[in-house]
Amino acid sequence: MLLKRLYHMPEGWVAERDASGELLNPPDFRAISIQNTGPEAEQNFSRRIIEGGIAEGWISQGQGKITLHGVDGTEAPVDLVYTVLHMPGTYCCHCNMKLDDDPSGASNRAHVAERHGDAPSPDAQNPAGYRVTTAYECVLDPEQHARFNTRAVQAAQQARMTAMPSQAPVPTNGTEAL
Repeated sequence: MLLKRLYHMPEGWVAERDASGELLNPPDFRAISIQNTGPEAEQNFSRRIIEGGIAEGWISQGQGKITLHGVDGTEAPVDLVYTVLHMPGTYCCHCNMKLDDDPSGASNRAHVAERHGDAPSPDAQNPAGYRVTTAYECVLDPEQHARFNTRAVQAAQQARMTAMPSQAPVPTNGTEAL
């Protein structure tokens, strides 16, 4: 996924920095420009991104969805709607049930033993039979992904480039360009 932050740039604005290079007068945030959604519809969002986006107003969350409120390449408003598959937390690898966020893992091991016995974990990366995720694991609406995925965006850019009139080189020696 590629997002670009857009800012209100007042006329005559000049960056002012302190001795360490920290920006002292940042311009006001305006919007998020959605460059592309990447090659796959699945996306993991960190808690930091979700909380920061909600605070800035370009992300909303509710009813099992995360919505990114942004603009497309023409600055038309766009809402990307992701379905949340898993919120940050602990999950059983066998049945995908949300488990207690028990730092010791005792209640999670008890769940696996009681519900799934001696069955080996279906996830070789998590042999204890449960996994911890720190991200919001989401999937984008298929129609939106078809419009904003990396390949679709590149194809649209290529189509715009081929639709532009070609610029013939300007002759410099008095002869006509062929």
